[in-house]
Amino acid sequence: MDIHRLFSALRRRIWIIIMMAVLGAGAASAFVLFFPIVPDYQADSSLYIMNVIQEQNGKSLSTEGLYYNRTLVQNYGELIKSRRVTDEALRTLQNQGIVLNEKQLNKIVVLTMKTDSDIMVVSTTWSDPQTAAIISNAISGAFVNTLNELTNSKSVGVLDEARPPVIPLSATPAPVIVLIGGLAGLLTGFGIVYIQELLDTTVRTIEEIEKDLNLKVIGIIPEHQIK
Repeated sequence: MDIHRLFSALRRRIWIIIMMAVLGAGAASAFVLFFPIVPDYQADSSLYIMNVIQEQNGKSLSTEGLYYNRTLVQNYGELIKSRRVTDEALRTLQNQGIVLNEKQLNKIVVLTMKTDSDIMVVSTTWSDPQTAAIISNAISGAFVNTLNELTNSKSVGVLDEARPPVIPLSATPAPVIVLIGGLAGLLTGFGIVYIQELLDTTVRTIEEIEKDLNLKVIGIIPEHQIK
């Protein structure tokens, strides 16, 4: 399609583009109004890991021992979501007036290891910062108690308890959503005009006649309104 014809079509049908942009922005505004975005907060508690294999007779840990220790640490991610840990954490939360189930708790809890260290971080996300911190501390405490009971040792402990976060996780602001809706409507309007013009076989200019029919135009009869 000739670029000049496309621009001409856009000028003629500019109302379609404006209407679609307004509709897009309006739909996005309605979405934000009826489905408000509630930001999530992430609370982190830190755990330290003691060497599971202790030094014996003043000798340092062997390479095999260190490897075993690291392999055991990798299993903690599964252990923290075990029923034994979650049941204890859920009881603690219920005593503080927070009612969750096992599926909800496992969904919001993430256990990560700090690079090249024996520090683990238990992260939880929730819409209320105070509740996020309480959940993180509850699951951390249950995890530490369970692991120490299973190993009959004090191999894991709480280094720093979670505090209520101040800054929420990044969320798309409402004005940005409305802007995106308007741009989407704008592009839709352009698409509609383009398709309409692509399907329109009307000949409007001398150049189109000469190009499509391969004929030379020698004159034009003007249109007059006869009263």
